[in-house]
Amino acid sequence: MGILKVVVCTMGRISTFRSYQFILLVAATLAVAAFYYFGSERQNFSSTTKRIKQSQSSYNTNRNDADLTLDTRLTDQPHEHGEQGGEDTGALVDPHFHVLMMFTKIDKNRSLQEKFRVAMLSMVKHGDFLEEEVLVLHFVSDPASQELGQRMLQEVLLDATFQYEVVFHDVVDLTHKLFPIVEAMQKYFSAGSGAYYSDAIFFLSVAMHHIMPQNLTRIVQVDLDLKYRTNIRDLFQQFDHFPRGQSWASPERCSPSTAHIHTFWQYRKENPSTRVGEPPPDGLPGFNSGVILLDLRAMRASALYNRLLEPGNVAKLADQYRFRGHLGDQDFFSMIGMQHPELFYVLACGWNRQLCTWWREHGYREVFQLYYRCDGPIYIYHGNCNTAVPDD
Repeated sequence: MGILKVVVCTMGRISTFRSYQFILLVAATLAVAAFYYFGSERQNFSSTTKRIKQSQSSYNTNRNDADLTLDTRLTDQPHEHGEQGGEDTGALVDPHFHVLMMFTKIDKNRSLQEKFRVAMLSMVKHGDFLEEEVLVLHFVSDPASQELGQRMLQEVLLDATFQYEVVFHDVVDLTHKLFPIVEAMQKYFSAGSGAYYSDAIFFLSVAMHHIMPQNLTRIVQVDLDLKYRTNIRDLFQQFDHFPRGQSWASPERCSPSTAHIHTFWQYRKENPSTRVGEPPPDGLPGFNSGVILLDLRAMRASALYNRLLEPGNVAKLADQYRFRGHLGDQDFFSMIGMQHPELFYVLACGWNRQLCTWWREHGYREVFQLYYRCDGPIYIYHGNCNTAVPDD
């Protein structure tokens, strides 16, 4: 009987000890879970934006009180889950989709303000991203235009159902960084002192891989006079079609101006059998920079492309093609595309359906349609040379 009592007491102590252990184990597990949950709630721009957008989209309430967080800096810190420093990240995919627009002198131009409103409203209307994805809108701007842009963005982004971030870049700061790189190009591809494209900033896409942080590896640059007919996220899928070694993509020009006016006319006269300036699909008509896809990582890695930025090589190609243009980066890319088409991926014309018909009425009616024709679906309208875009 005494032995039985000892056994019972011993079992009771063991049972009590195991219960105590179990309680401690549960408490420790909850503590660890709480640590990771609260520790991972970073108070950064992305998480703040996410909370703003979630509150904006919940049952469409409080829309008139929506707050748009604006940041005027682009940090060098890599995004969580993103690509870092141009290294191979394997399965990691950056959930940030970067779009850049030139937004200078807008405060003085009512026409551009209206075009910007049309572009942004159509982008928002068709925009559709996964829950963890963020559309990052970059604007290169002066102080007065930035102030206007902040007010306009409150309106045009109000109905966005996706997360977004807004980044303003100071035009003076970027020009200062760009000028040493693109100075040699300006005399070949600018209209002259004081002209719109004579400023170094309009060569930004040429040297963006030197200006933007290393963790930013892909970006789309677009004009303001666009109207989107599809989800802009789909445009980023075109990066997946780049063959190895290609770093830049744009649709070809849809007018004969590059082929005959200001640019290749003398070279074509001296080389009558050349493909340079001929219409698609077999010719090389040059590019339109209204929609540009830039693989910044590939641009940084391309020894050939970076050699082409050197002043001596710019001068050599410009002399070879008897090239004198006035459209900034568009002229530079068109020229090197004649010599090195392997660097470029040609987008379908529907990704930048250029609507300008000015050259048809100014001497090129017979050949105009050869360049202007665009078969297939239209994803983005481009109202270049102040052409009205179609209504929905």
